[in-house]
Amino acid sequence: MVTQSDGAYERLRARILALDLAPGERVSERGLESDLGASRTPVRAALSRLQSEGLVRRDERGWTIAPLDLAELRHAEEFREAVETAALRLAVERAGDAELDRLDVLLDRQPDDPEGGVRWGRSSTPNSVRSRATRSWPTPSAPR
Repeated sequence: MVTQSDGAYERLRARILALDLAPGERVSERGLESDLGASRTPVRAALSRLQSEGLVRRDERGWTIAPLDLAELRHAEEFREAVETAALRLAVERAGDAELDRLDVLLDRQPDDPEGGVRWGRSSTPNSVRSRATRSWPTPSAPR
């Protein structure tokens, strides 16, 4: 059974992570009571829990949604890119030709991203999943 405090925490956390509550936005316990449908004690407990996670800050006048740290976001993006690239490389290296051919067919069916994201183009020998995925990867150096 989910307690009122856990429910308030989950809903408030989801709103913060979805940016429904903007970084730097001030929130009050009283306002959150009605928004979350919870009494003050569970709201206070939820805020304290979120404070320990660094998602909200308390000051002398109330609570503020923690501002975004752009440097931290850049580091997270770099880390994510490295992990996703390594995962893709391993998947391509370990996949058989039949699996890669099926991926080529699926990618051919995908429309180009109108928002300017990745555009895979159409499959052909030079643009197969394997060649596209490995084209820009450096060759690992031999162990010394």
